[in-house]
Amino acid sequence: MQWLKTADAEVGLPLIKTMFIQQLPFVKDVYDALFSHAKGEPFHKLLSGLKQQLQDGGVVTRTAFKLMDVLDSLHVAKQSQLQQFGLQKLVTIWLVSD
Repeated sequence: MQWLKTADAEVGLPLIKTMFIQQLPFVKDVYDALFSHAKGEPFHKLLSGLKQQLQDGGVVTRTAFKLMDVLDSLHVAKQSQLQQFGLQKLVTIWLVSD
């Protein structure tokens, strides 16, 4: 019930239903993750936030270090995709323009 108090019932109830149907654990972290997804928060911002929390956590464990490497590789891959998309769009606009 407290989860529904923090969110609109129109958003919260379907999230709880999803948790039940997909047999996800009924814990706040799962609910918060689904709520972030429902809000449409960009995934890259969530990943950046995770990386920042790992860096601010103080002692960096081996697992945290590996996870930060994976996050960095995802960021580089996404930058490459964005550059390629930007170039394609530029060429398309150039070809279509008078």
